[in-house]
Amino acid sequence: MEDYIQKAAGHFLIKPLPDDWDKLNMGDQNQFIYENIWEPFKEWEADEVYEEIENLAKSFQEVEEAAVNRVLGQMVRNLSKSDNNKQ
Repeated sequence: MEDYIQKAAGHFLIKPLPDDWDKLNMGDQNQFIYENIWEPFKEWEADEVYEEIENLAKSFQEVEEAAVNRVLGQMVRNLSKSDNNKQ
């Protein structure tokens, strides 16, 4: 999920999250967000911004998982067809 969080943060912040983001305490995380928030979100609270980052990250993950599942499903169908043609 961390890769998705990093990617999503780029839509709300002017700098990427630090590599040790998950090791920072909540106060340090909020401070980083306040210092790096993108102008359209300047009036938002840090926890509101982070909630939106998490929501977008979850959406990225869901889209990727759905795409992978479609590809895997197609591969299974192709293998089944191939096996049926050999018989």
